[in-house]
Formats: sequence, structure tokens, C-alpha cells
Amino acid sequence: MKFYYSSRVKIGTILIILFSLASGVRFIKKEINFTNLIKPIDAITLNEKRYEELKPYLLRRGIVGYMSDVHSIKEYYLTQYTLAPVIVVKTKDYPLIIGNYQGTIAGPENFKNGDLFLLRDFGNGVSLLRGKNK
Repeated sequence: MKFYYSSRVKIGTILIILFSLASGVRFIKKEINFTNLIKPIDAITLNEKRYEELKPYLLRRGIVGYMSDVHSIKEYYLTQYTLAPVIVVKTKDYPLIIGNYQGTIAGPENFKNGDLFLLRDFGNGVSLLRGKNK
């Protein structure tokens, strides 16, 4: 079997192209990690989604009160982080108060003195409240 020079050049060129393509495919598979394309769901992301509807009802900057049925400093700090640059203070002494409830929305025990009024329930345990004389 006799190979001419032009045939060997063509076969060599085809082999170089095939090996280059194979190497490129391996490189692309290695570099593109498909798990990075899916956004991870972490506590901060979930918390930001909870407060998404509340943000338009707050001033861009200012101070709001905060009350919760969960006595977790982590929840409080996550709320502060999510609503920044609004300052969130753990008290009911401000005109607007953010309610953060893990169970049902603020129950009657929170309104028994008549010092708080529910302005809006955003679902997911988030509510906006107003003080009586504020």
C-alpha cells in the first residue's frame, strides 16, 4: 500500500484537528462546572426573599423598630443586613415596626394594649406595624 505525500498531509491535518477538538472539549468540560450555574439557596438568600415585598414600604434611609416571636440574634442580624441602609432597632418605640414571625402573624397578645396596628401582612411571617401615637 503506497501513500502519497498529499494523502499523508491530509491524514495528518485531520488527526491534528481531531486531537485539538478532543482536547478542547475536555478543557471546556473541566472549566465549566455545571453545579456553579445553579444558584445556591442559603439562609441569606431566603431571608432577602422574605423581605422583598416589604422594602418598597420603607424609606430609603431611616430607623424602624423590630419585634419577633423568635428570640434569635441571628434572625435579627439577618434582618438588619437585608434591610440596610435602613437601621433596624429591637424596640417598639418607632413609628414603623417590622414584625418577624416564624409561626402565624402577630397574635392578639401583641395588640392587647392597643399600642400597635397591623399595616400590612406580607406573608412568610413578615409584617409592617405602626405604633398608636406615632
